[in-house]
Amino acid sequence: RPPCREACITTGSSCGECLAQFANVANIRLTFADSSTNKTVSPLAAPTFTQDATSGKILIDLTGGLDGATVDDRKVTVTVDYDKVQVSRFVLTISSTACQVGRAGTAGDCKECSAGFFAAARGLAVCRICDKGSFQKDVGASECVQCPVGYMAHSQGSSACDPCVAGTFAVNLGQDSCSVCSSDPCAQLTTLFLAATSPADCVCKGGHYRSDSTSPCVPCLTGMTCPTGSAMNNYLDSLKVGSQCPVGQPRQESCPAFPDLLEGFASSLEEPLSVFDCKEILRCPGGDPGTCAGHGTPGSLSGQACSRCPDAWRWNGEACVECNGVSSGGWPLAFVIVGLVLLVVAMYITGHGADTTTWSKARPVCMSLAVLTCQHYQMTTALSSDNLQLPGYKSDVLKAWAFLENPTQVMQPDCFGMVSFEDTLAIRFSGPAALVIIGAFVFLASIVVSKATPRARMDFNTLFNAVFSLVFTLFPAIVAVSLVTFKCHTNPNGKDTLVADEGILCSGDPWTGMAVGAVFASVIYVGGFGAVMTWAIIKAPKHYSRAEFRARWKFLFLKYSEECWWWSLPFLAKIVLMNMGQCFFEQGVSQVLWVCLVASVYQISVAIFNPWRHQFLSWFDIGMNTIFILFCTEVLWLSENNSSENADFELGRNIAMAGTVVNLLLLPTAVGIAAWLMYDEHRNSVRPRLEDGAKFYNLVQTVSKATEQELVDFFKDLSALDLASIRSTMQAVNAEFLGQISKTRCSSRSTSRTTIISVKEVEVEASETVGDAVLVSM
Repeated sequence: RPPCREACITTGSSCGECLAQFANVANIRLTFADSSTNKTVSPLAAPTFTQDATSGKILIDLTGGLDGATVDDRKVTVTVDYDKVQVSRFVLTISSTACQVGRAGTAGDCKECSAGFFAAARGLAVCRICDKGSFQKDVGASECVQCPVGYMAHSQGSSACDPCVAGTFAVNLGQDSCSVCSSDPCAQLTTLFLAATSPADCVCKGGHYRSDSTSPCVPCLTGMTCPTGSAMNNYLDSLKVGSQCPVGQPRQESCPAFPDLLEGFASSLEEPLSVFDCKEILRCPGGDPGTCAGHGTPGSLSGQACSRCPDAWRWNGEACVECNGVSSGGWPLAFVIVGLVLLVVAMYITGHGADTTTWSKARPVCMSLAVLTCQHYQMTTALSSDNLQLPGYKSDVLKAWAFLENPTQVMQPDCFGMVSFEDTLAIRFSGPAALVIIGAFVFLASIVVSKATPRARMDFNTLFNAVFSLVFTLFPAIVAVSLVTFKCHTNPNGKDTLVADEGILCSGDPWTGMAVGAVFASVIYVGGFGAVMTWAIIKAPKHYSRAEFRARWKFLFLKYSEECWWWSLPFLAKIVLMNMGQCFFEQGVSQVLWVCLVASVYQISVAIFNPWRHQFLSWFDIGMNTIFILFCTEVLWLSENNSSENADFELGRNIAMAGTVVNLLLLPTAVGIAAWLMYDEHRNSVRPRLEDGAKFYNLVQTVSKATEQELVDFFKDLSALDLASIRSTMQAVNAEFLGQISKTRCSSRSTSRTTIISVKEVEVEASETVGDAVLVSM
């Protein structure tokens, strides 16, 4: 039987019994052993058996190869069992026809494993796929590689590992996913780079910061910018001696981040998160805490909100500059005092002997133009006290006329020992009183000089008018200084500081002492001056016929028409209300809108009442208020586009330039109108006036002969413009002609009848002069 079985296997014998025994190939079992070591080896893939139909031979397929038998020409002993009975034993030689490592397939048809697959042994039929957390980028690889720390492969067969995205990290090798910095979406954590390897790599997102690496992230403070990774422990490290990233020095990209200041904000090294809002952007360039304009130079600003120049230096609007010998010697104060004395004397000489009844003469009109122009630029400067951050170029424009609102700037008090704001404010508080004292000194000096020269003695009423004309002209500045202590604004740190000096908190010392002085100034200067003006206006209808009354209060009545002799009150009330808005409202936008509202109401009132004696003044006043309102609108727009990084910054610069030019044109316009009026008065001083008087006399004579019905019919057919012209003519007659007659009559009768009379009284006076029919019809 064994020969038969052997023959069946090797020769294909036709032995029927043998063939019958081998007919069921499923009963065949093979065992393999290394011929050199006699150790059993296993097939890497299950062998398959087929029987050739022609020869009867059993064909064994071992294309998967044998484990441990991957070396070429390795001999392996094969034992064949059928039904657990050994039927054959022979030796095989493993040749190079088997697939090499990194390749797989059938003998003679091996292919390299693709990226993401591998073949660790020879003779494999198929390549194995890389597991999750591993990868293989090359073809024909014999193994997969674990993903490095900071990377992951979330699927099988990866040809590369993906880096952990921002906000995630991977601590171990071979991870199939990254860990998130925080599962809370409100934690605001991220990583500075991809492929983070540790929870310590998790930092705050941009716009947030934290105290240290373990504390939660919080939103960045107003006035600060927080780059990604900002932490206050990084700031403390930068303060240490020998730090590679010291505060105040240019910071490298490798330096750890901490909250920085935006342009226009400031904080100190000791309290970096206590942020102040700087009114003047040029003082606070932003950057590291403790950084002010001129940082690192002898003229660097310092103090709360970068409000102080070094000793013997002064702020010129752009930088701290060193005081020169003249400004540091107190000479400016002496010049101011001498200048005020000369100004009072000049105004006295100008007003002495002038007849107050010549309302429409060129000189009073020119004086009115000067008052309007001066007060306009004072109110323009007052806009700089609003709680708005403006670009440096616009802030400089607003302060170009600051000497009108704050005359102490001319003296440069910083340069002669008055470094603190309290000292400067004391001088400003005493300014109006000093002006009155100077007037009194001039009057007393004139009395002394009159001992030798009697004509040198000054008239008290005329001098009173000269001094209080200055007070009236500078009233916006007086109101501003009286209320300056109450104009505060809230900073991002919650502290209130003075708008005029952000180095002073609006609480405690020294603010309390200044507030007491401000209360007295408000009561005495604003309330007292307003009360005196109100008294004079109320008494005017009864006392204006007195020459001394007219001489004393000429500055109150000279500018306005008879019907609106009281217009000084709304004129001054406008100034007070504009300034009080800065005390009532904290938001800069609200303050500017309030100023625009007051100016608009005043402008409408001027159009309705037409209070000015000369029509040119009414037009000029309306135009001036229109420009002021447009200027306020421009300031609002620029406050929203004040950063050099803003896309509309250059557009804002052009708008500001146009607004500045228009605003400055008021001055040459006023000068031009004044020059034209003076020339016209000189040109028509004698003969043309006589000719006009004769023509008017003939006209009045003709009109006086008309019947009442004829005049009524005449006025019915007139247009509104013609009626307005006639009313204007009537107003001039009442003021210039009837006023003089009334004054003369009152003087002869020694009565107190006034030239400031009601419309009905004017009609009565007119009827006595030119006939009842004319004036009744008018």
